[in-house]
Amino acid sequence: MWDVLELQLNRSRHVGPVSVAYDSMIGPLTLRGQIAAFASADVWGRTVDAENVIALARAGSILEALFYVISNPGDGAFVPTPSYAGIWPDLEVRDDRACPHTE
Repeated sequence: MWDVLELQLNRSRHVGPVSVAYDSMIGPLTLRGQIAAFASADVWGRTVDAENVIALARAGSILEALFYVISNPGDGAFVPTPSYAGIWPDLEVRDDRACPHTE
């Protein structure tokens, strides 16, 4: 579809074909490189390679990935409310348990 979209997308700014295609599920390496360079200099205080940075969209997907790494099935988490109603399914589905908040 790039041949159809290119003219319309480039009317106000340059948009390359990579911007509308599927990419790595952890973010494009160029973006992760920019995040690593910024965070290395201004946040972490040490050099971090772009290969060790992940960029995800949506808080739910970020929290789901984080909890998968730092927790075990059956662990709990405090979620202050009011909050995004989808946070419980986001955190519980990988645990293979029925989500009581959606039943």
